[in-house]
Amino acid sequence: MHCSNTKDTARQLIQDTCVNFSIEHISESAKQLYDEFFNKGLFAATDGNVHDWIVCAVYVSMIENRFSYGCLDSQLMSFDNMPCSVTDLLLFNNCRAKDFLVCMELIKSNLQFVDAVTQHLRVVQRKFLISCNLYRKLCQSVQHTHRSCWLYFINIKG
Repeated sequence: MHCSNTKDTARQLIQDTCVNFSIEHISESAKQLYDEFFNKGLFAATDGNVHDWIVCAVYVSMIENRFSYGCLDSQLMSFDNMPCSVTDLLLFNNCRAKDFLVCMELIKSNLQFVDAVTQHLRVVQRKFLISCNLYRKLCQSVQHTHRSCWLYFINIKG
């Protein structure tokens, strides 16, 4: 009974996430992916919460739906036309990028996806690593915090 309630709650949270970002057309696909994660027992392998897995399901569904031509899709590196960013999904579901990436690595090693998901995830990981390194480097100097924050902002936007 508890698992059923958790699954139903997660399915409702997926629906809410999709409605919030106007991507209702992928909600069924995201729910099926979430169920697949659940049935494969991937949840037990991490400390991630339900929200981390919801973000993963919506993210994968969004990419699979958006980039139907795989790694040859010309839109693959264009983040401008995405319905929502990974950051938007993480903020809406109150998740950390690190937990999302851990869950995605686990999913990637246990399930098969179109190449577009792998390619896009690689870009997201690269941006995350660059941002983390810039943050660590720029926050070491307390005297130059204002200037460092401005440089960090410019680098992230660039």
